[in-house]
Amino acid sequence: MKPSFVKSAALGLLLAAVPASAQWLKIYPVPVYGAHWHIDVKVRSFEKARKKTLEILEKYGGTAHIPLENSAGGDTIKYQQFSFRLSRKNADKALKRIKKLGQVRRSDQRETSLVDYSEEIGRKIDRLNAERKAGGELFNRLASVREIIEELLASLEASAVGYRSAKETVLLNIVLEETASR
Repeated sequence: MKPSFVKSAALGLLLAAVPASAQWLKIYPVPVYGAHWHIDVKVRSFEKARKKTLEILEKYGGTAHIPLENSAGGDTIKYQQFSFRLSRKNADKALKRIKKLGQVRRSDQRETSLVDYSEEIGRKIDRLNAERKAGGELFNRLASVREIIEELLASLEASAVGYRSAKETVLLNIVLEETASR
């Protein structure tokens, strides 16, 4: 056998034996939204409903996911799609008010499948912090090691914050359409 093959095989066996919690360079998916809510409302006056919808979204801290000038619709066709990011609590309040603007044709709420890595991430953060503290002066002298650990800690902490934030954030998709005059 060639030495490089033996080394590769040994490394493969070693990596296979490492428990999942020791996968230090694991990249954690950080979703943006904990839920996607959709509402489709037929309204009598498109201009009034559009204006009121934007006022409601502003009042509850909504942030446009897609700039309004890039959203489908407009005044000439009396139809508009909106996508706004809101806290879950404020999305619920906004949704209740938007439902009052006309006839609701569709309203649904879908939770995003969020895998909760918070315990695994927390264990890694605790372990790195403990080892950093235990290393004391030696840790401070090993600049590259210190930088790697600091970068890894920052990444893990950002993943934890991102997960918590996503859980409480909703993407609210709204469709307004004027009913035909009779």
